[in-house]
Amino acid sequence: MQPLVIAQRVGCDSVNTTINIYGHLYPNKQKHLTYEIIWQIGDMRDIGFNLNLEDADKAQTLLDDFIMYLLELSEVCVVTQKELDAPNWKPPFEAGLIVHHMTYHEDENSPHIHMTYIPYTTHSKSGAPIQNVFSQMFEDIGYPTTMKQATTESGELVWQTDKDGNQVPQMKRNRHGGVDWIETQKLVLQKKMMMRLGCNRFYKGSNPRGNLELSDYRREKAAETAKEAELKLDAVMDRIASAQTTIHVQAEQMEATQENLEKGVEAEQQLNARITGKRAELDEVTQDLTDKKNEVE
Repeated sequence: MQPLVIAQRVGCDSVNTTINIYGHLYPNKQKHLTYEIIWQIGDMRDIGFNLNLEDADKAQTLLDDFIMYLLELSEVCVVTQKELDAPNWKPPFEAGLIVHHMTYHEDENSPHIHMTYIPYTTHSKSGAPIQNVFSQMFEDIGYPTTMKQATTESGELVWQTDKDGNQVPQMKRNRHGGVDWIETQKLVLQKKMMMRLGCNRFYKGSNPRGNLELSDYRREKAAETAKEAELKLDAVMDRIASAQTTIHVQAEQMEATQENLEKGVEAEQQLNARITGKRAELDEVTQDLTDKKNEVE
């Protein structure tokens, strides 16, 4: 079966034409020019062409049908060279996904489709009103990104210090609009799989970040690393405290030993003084005896 091509990849000149739609978009390093989604059913181990050709062909046909469904969504449109060459062209919505590249691949031995798109919104909250603001676009089409204060494993709220030294809540995303939109489309594909192939969706969990965006995953991993570092620091501080207690006890013991030694030295000095005194007395008695002996003689 021939690969399905919904829209050819546009060249650099065409991409620059697309950029012109958004004015000063390209110099903004905080935004990506395009985003990509890969739609796939199974993998090379269960619906691979070399392993299961019949199911792979069915999956390819199903993906073709799914892509036609995506292109009929009101928030999705395809841009071609014709639109790019039109200086006043605008998408047929105020916010949505402008698809400029969608191709069917078999290069990993399993059917999948690459969809590259530009998030488009006319409701940007800062800068030019028309921009490719990822989260704002999905919020405009009904899939908002929401935040909540982070909590520890025990349920305690997490705080952080801002640049002014104030304690402020540490926020984290609890819902991501882009992920929710993709998951909504996955559910549609899941229903089509059940109806056409009789297959249930199987969550393999091969990706450790699951449905988290990479930025959220990195933030959570950083929080976990910080928590591990905090636990390690607590353990080190406990060992230091234990060592300090041991040192304090040993110091007290050494102090008592030193005190006993000092008392022993003092007692020895007193005994030596008494011995010296007795020796002096003995010398006097011996001299008296000598004198008496001389007198007797």
